[in-house]
Amino acid sequence: MVVNLSIKYFKCDHQMSVFLYLASLQNNCSITAYPCDSYRDYRNGKCVSCGAGQVVSCPRLGYYADNWKEYLWDRDPPMTKAFFDTAETKPYCMYHYFVDIVSWNKSVRRGFITIKLRDEDGNITESKIDHEPSAFQKYHQVSLLARFNRDLDKVAEISLLFSTRSVVGPKYKLRVLRVKLRSLAHPDRPHLCRYDLVLMENVETFFQPILCAKQQM
Repeated sequence: MVVNLSIKYFKCDHQMSVFLYLASLQNNCSITAYPCDSYRDYRNGKCVSCGAGQVVSCPRLGYYADNWKEYLWDRDPPMTKAFFDTAETKPYCMYHYFVDIVSWNKSVRRGFITIKLRDEDGNITESKIDHEPSAFQKYHQVSLLARFNRDLDKVAEISLLFSTRSVVGPKYKLRVLRVKLRSLAHPDRPHLCRYDLVLMENVETFFQPILCAKQQM
């Protein structure tokens, strides 16, 4: 049997840079890059302090990349590493949120979080934060970087799913004292919260968010 596989699976797709550049001209979204020392630090949300409301802006991919050149020239040497995500289809934009979770389990719970957002029109977008397990400790805030391929202006419903990926042993609960969702692409949007949740492992929990009592970064 002969299997015909596309050549794109065996080489780095440098031609994709052309499509990303054209998308920056044609679409009403910009791909934001985050300067960071490593991809792991970027995925763990340690390098997203640039952008709106910050002293230094974030570099943007494509046509508007030169807006960042003045800051780059001030560096010695004038170079830096920056990381970003793209969606699989046009317009390729990804929208980042911080998901802050404070738990109150007596013992540490390690696992992964999947979060879904739904707006009033029924549009749904999902982010699986599964690059490495998070350690949830009592009264300790864990900040997770969630990446969505759709930007929902008004979130009407959120769902969370907690999983340890263990195929044997007991199922665990993650007791959540507070969960907070805040947009990095639109920091002016209100922060959304929910309090006192119990997440059963591998069971999707739905809830309607409320405005946080006080917006704090």
